[in-house]
Amino acid sequence: MISILSLKFTIILIYVFQRVLELLLSKRNELYLKDNFKISELTNSDSLQMKSLHIIWFLSLITEVYLIKNNLNFPYGILTLLVLFQIIRLWSMKSLDYFWTIKNFNFTNADIKTSGVYRWMLHPNYFIVLLEFIFLPLLLKCYWTLFIFLPIKFFFLKKRIKIEEETLSIFSDYRQLKKNVKLKILFF
Repeated sequence: MISILSLKFTIILIYVFQRVLELLLSKRNELYLKDNFKISELTNSDSLQMKSLHIIWFLSLITEVYLIKNNLNFPYGILTLLVLFQIIRLWSMKSLDYFWTIKNFNFTNADIKTSGVYRWMLHPNYFIVLLEFIFLPLLLKCYWTLFIFLPIKFFFLKKRIKIEEETLSIFSDYRQLKKNVKLKILFF
């Protein structure tokens, strides 16, 4: 039988592996976009800050799991929620197809995606990442990581969404599309 500590490290490893795959997918999509559209990157430092934040967050999770070693009961309900979040996240990435990247780009000749999960929700990927910053530390019982990194992640996402929405409003009818979305995440 696998120990709870081993299970926690395995979950972190799965998330790290997922993020590495996302970096590779993002790079592939970026190359496709550069070949097929007229684009320019909005904020290079923003992407670097987000990558750095995620690396430090994962290191904090690993450190806290190792130091605290809270092996009491394992919250399988939270694990179920995290799996559901990943399904929504993958749906959002699939909905954007080649337009999904970790960088923000200026598109002068592309339509805004309004299919898939984007019919129902604004910024589903960002919303799910924020939920991960809440529920993964809760699952692992890494309360220090939760309370330190959640406000930082919220700040970065709020800033990033503001830049993204301002750009979308310049080059499209984003404000009108935004009104048609069924579920709006109010804190963004």
